Amino acid sequence: MNILIVGSNAGVFESFRAILAKDFAVSGVSHADLPRVKKGRHDVALVLSYSWHADENYRLLERIAKITPRKVVYVSSISVLGLVFLAKYKYPNIKLAAELCTQQLFDNYLILRPGALLVANDPRLPVVTTHQYICDRIKHFVLQENRLNRAEVIVSHVNEVREPGKHYRYLLRRGAPLPLLRAFDVYYKARGLKSYGYTYLASQMLKHSQAQAVQTAVSA
Repeated sequence: MNILIVGSNAGVFESFRAILAKDFAVSGVSHADLPRVKKGRHDVALVLSYSWHADENYRLLERIAKITPRKVVYVSSISVLGLVFLAKYKYPNIKLAAELCTQQLFDNYLILRPGALLVANDPRLPVVTTHQYICDRIKHFVLQENRLNRAEVIVSHVNEVREPGKHYRYLLRRGAPLPLLRAFDVYYKARGLKSYGYTYLASQMLKHSQAQAVQTAVSA
């Protein structure tokens, strides 16, 4: 089985390639160099690359559909769960639009929505997805014979944190201006917590959905 990783400039590329290369033939290509890839040489595309422009993401996925017709894994973001709070942010909207493109263009796909992608868990972050954990899920999909078309949250660690995430959420709910929200992002990043804001919100959404599931089960 041959995997093409689209997004060789992504920060997680080398780690993902090393893990997946233990079981598959793996090659990588940048977004810009994708047109040079010949059709039919790869069984699976793993998409790490994305653009801030929705039309560019569509063209990227359209090109992938022409050269790897069997399976595609699109790495999205758990931030799409928090769109009710994060509508002002471009990133989750871009990721959700790319998810919809994936659903339109492929009939055998897996959309993964990870938390902060790290080599190992960082207990300071609310929601973490380790590289090994997400790659294990990708391996399972690659080897799976049945056709699949689904999007799923993939989280290896949900940590209890004491950072001021509740203040961040309060500001979002009150419709705070984007510069103020960005100030929180800068604060988190300065403390080595680059993905703190959206992972905190995602953890709250996960807890809410789990509570609803338990309530539904009890009612039934």
